[in-house]
Amino acid sequence: MPRLLSRYIFREILSSAILSTLLATAVIFLQRVDRIFEVLVTSNGSARTVAWLFALAVPGVLPLTIPFGVLVGILIGLGRMASDGEIIAMRAGGVSSRRVIPPVLLFAFIGTAMAAYASIRLAPLSIRVSTDILNDLIANRLSAEIQPRIFEESFPNRILYVGDVRGVDTVVWRPVFMADITPPEQRGSGMREKAEGPMVTVAREALAVSDPQHNRIQLSLRDASTYEMGRDGAARDVSFVRGEQTLDAAPPAQ
Repeated sequence: MPRLLSRYIFREILSSAILSTLLATAVIFLQRVDRIFEVLVTSNGSARTVAWLFALAVPGVLPLTIPFGVLVGILIGLGRMASDGEIIAMRAGGVSSRRVIPPVLLFAFIGTAMAAYASIRLAPLSIRVSTDILNDLIANRLSAEIQPRIFEESFPNRILYVGDVRGVDTVVWRPVFMADITPPEQRGSGMREKAEGPMVTVAREALAVSDPQHNRIQLSLRDASTYEMGRDGAARDVSFVRGEQTLDAAPPAQ
């Protein structure tokens, strides 16, 4: 008799706890996926990657939702038994109301163990894996992020303006304007310490190839020119049919 009663109480609590945990997980999950949506909108991640990222976002909310589900399950389960008169029937049949305590404690212990495992093991693992995936997506969208007819100032010491962006795998910018505002003495080319002000590069078009490994964009310029002004007031203009430049990007957001 005691075993049957304990199993019955355990089942009553379990069904309500599972439903409450799922509901709370869904609510908190939707509030925490803003960053995933932000990255996915501007990247070319596959459907499998998207599904995997959403699955990895679930363990992070379990340490919050499992205790909530256990509490609500116990309250609803015991409340329903009391409202249906089952507690009164137990006492009328000679069964002490203390018989309710062991299955409730067992269920609470199981919920505590699951929440602890999710907090100590699952959540850190999912955060590490999802962060690696998001960083890879951010690094691979370097050239795809450039918007036409907007001055882009996110590159360190560079101001970029692109008239038009074409292509997906092979990205072509037409035309291109770049201003290198690095201090003249720190530049790797040009007049260096003899220059004053930025070094401006303009090109009819540029082939932009992302280099995520080095966090930069490799530019193949066509019909380009560079302009610098010296401290003595003399200008230095250089024109070339083809040339190569690198555009270092800011470190990916962690």
